[in-house]
Amino acid sequence: MHRDPPRTPHEDPAWTWRLSLGVTLGVMQLVLGWPAVAVLGSSAAYTGDADLALWGAPGVYALSWLLLGLAVLIGGPDAMRVTRQGTLRLVRVASGRRDR
Repeated sequence: MHRDPPRTPHEDPAWTWRLSLGVTLGVMQLVLGWPAVAVLGSSAAYTGDADLALWGAPGVYALSWLLLGLAVLIGGPDAMRVTRQGTLRLVRVASGRRDR
């Protein structure tokens, strides 16, 4: 298996299809995790369907962990680093802190 030479932590990774797929899966995992569980729980409370919260929420949450595992396997540490940097940037913009 071909291994790339090590890089410094601040060096931008080379964008490949594996990195792009890993970042995409990482972002999908973030959206599908707790927000989807909250939506399913709210929907279950609104409709009175307890099975939706009992089976749907844990199923969606487990799917989000599966996506995270695939993101790590496919994209590697660079995909997680890029996803983390993008998430932090989004939180800074949403909170009004743009000092970094």
